Amino acid sequence: MCRCYSLINAYLRYYCLDLARSDRLKYYCIIFCLLLYPCIVFAQDEPEVKELVDEQLVLSNQSSLIDLSRHNLGGYGGPHFKLTNINGEFALIGGGPLAVAVNPKLSIFGTFNYLEADVNGIEMAYGGIGAEYALFPEKRFQVYFSGQAGAGIIDYSTDESSYQSGVIVLEPEMLFGIKIGEFEKVKLGMGYRFAAGIKDLPGLNYSDFSGLYGKVELSYGIFDQQKRKEFLENKESFNILSGTYSLKFSSLNHQFILLDGGGTRFIINRRYAVGISGYRALRTADYRGNELSTGYGGVWNHYIISPMSKVHVSISLLTAIGGIGYTDAFTDEFVSKTMLVLEPDLFMDVNMTEFMRMGLGLGFRLMPGSFGQLNTWDMSSLTGTVQVRFGGF
Repeated sequence: MCRCYSLINAYLRYYCLDLARSDRLKYYCIIFCLLLYPCIVFAQDEPEVKELVDEQLVLSNQSSLIDLSRHNLGGYGGPHFKLTNINGEFALIGGGPLAVAVNPKLSIFGTFNYLEADVNGIEMAYGGIGAEYALFPEKRFQVYFSGQAGAGIIDYSTDESSYQSGVIVLEPEMLFGIKIGEFEKVKLGMGYRFAAGIKDLPGLNYSDFSGLYGKVELSYGIFDQQKRKEFLENKESFNILSGTYSLKFSSLNHQFILLDGGGTRFIINRRYAVGISGYRALRTADYRGNELSTGYGGVWNHYIISPMSKVHVSISLLTAIGGIGYTDAFTDEFVSKTMLVLEPDLFMDVNMTEFMRMGLGLGFRLMPGSFGQLNTWDMSSLTGTVQVRFGGF
């Protein structure tokens, strides 16, 4: 199972805390990626677009930390998935971009990617910056040429030892986009991953990590501020799709676990949302010498109070079907049970921009029933959630 949290920590240690092991250029690229978003936003000349500011404030009446409309910029985010080959084995790479739409055709983004599960003892995570150019952005079907360059880290474990190496990645892509709504797109295409700078991994080299991949990306946000203005002028109601990414801190069998997840919701008149959401454990708990894990997904109901305020609250309920289980260390048998999960949450939300919101939630995961020697309260727990939401809010 992918240990995403440990890869992120190792990534930062390798590139940011131990400069003797890497070029300073890599360090500066990572810092630049983190600072890219606010730099582009505030680089525009505000007085030239004052008229647009007033119009957009009247139309949207949304208060946010960064007002993109005054700079005539857009932005979007969402998950992507890459089907590829690593060391001769099928692999799935997850992640996603956070982009600033400079204009309807050109976007600049930062991105993060990670293997969803280890492949023959290999775990990998990498991030970088990139750009995307769209042909026919005003049409329902578009063509995109994009690419990213970045760096990351590879962990390789064998029966004898564990090894670690840095990696430099270059990924050109060609994608075909389908506009679902004014603020939602699906992109499908292919790319090629060039990997370099790999060392100290016995039996592995750059060719084991390079190769073609197929890509699916869901994008939620504001691709054209002028189109958004026209949309708001002509719509009496405001219904959109929104995508989310979540990290959840909880416990299982009275031990700390970390879960990640995501979802898609349909927001009705900015206040009520219904959709699907799910989580899976990144960190397991111990159960009689075995690694105990859980995952669940289902229907997500969400009510947002004062959504246009910069800081507001919301409440949600996830009604899900999930499972709990472990692989027996002696028999190698997978033992599991299907469970019902109810998870209410109370969120404090912040409007970061017109297309991105962040939420901090406190909730409770109720998993009624029993599993082996575990009862309801061994499997249930308080939860803390960090959530990022994308859409044309």
